[in-house]
Amino acid sequence: MIYLNMIEYSYVFYSTIVRPAKIYRMLSDGTNRNIIVPNELGTPYHLTCDYSTKRLYWTDGALSRIQYSDYNGRNIQSLRGRSISHPFGIAIYGSRLYFTDATLESVFESSKTYSGYASAIRSNIPSITTVKVYAESSQPMNITYPCRRNNGECADFCFPRQEQGVLTRVCGCRYGRKLNTMNNQECIDNSQAESSQTSCNGRFQCRNSRCIPLSYKCDGDDDCHDNSDEQNCP
Repeated sequence: MIYLNMIEYSYVFYSTIVRPAKIYRMLSDGTNRNIIVPNELGTPYHLTCDYSTKRLYWTDGALSRIQYSDYNGRNIQSLRGRSISHPFGIAIYGSRLYFTDATLESVFESSKTYSGYASAIRSNIPSITTVKVYAESSQPMNITYPCRRNNGECADFCFPRQEQGVLTRVCGCRYGRKLNTMNNQECIDNSQAESSQTSCNGRFQCRNSRCIPLSYKCDGDDDCHDNSDEQNCP
């Protein structure tokens, strides 16, 4: 799962659920990638940010809990309760936390610190996964956002990023193109671009194109999340 925090710090948070699961943070242009939560994770499916408290939240279905930390992965707190069985999707709006539960087939609402009880606001939804909140107040416009006008004068991609506390931008190009070093804005053909990866290089390729270690095949766990690694087993 990937979550973009473009309003404050231009961070990209993402998780991997192939064991051992981890949560990463990098800048929007793909640089400065770091593991911020390296261990004690089961399946961190979905991530979201709470801008008011500067916290990163995630669901962990395998360990039946919701957790949050600061943007550096520190001060981790766990939210547990009888309403949590297999949390999957997560969203925050104001002081409220919303999450889906794949086992209970419901959408729940609670406080952001979750005191142990959550109310089911929708139930009996088979295969429920994601929950989203769409509200203008939760997506404030940053008037200094460097990519807001004319795509930041970038030919292809404009990536906002923080540099010494100042919000600036760097340009990027589509695959097969590279930045013209004369201005670092225009893109030119890149004949040296490597061909894109089409196989898992000795690992098991899931039906959904995810790559997992061969040892995860037929181990009783749905590591592919489409169950293709648990099919045709002896």
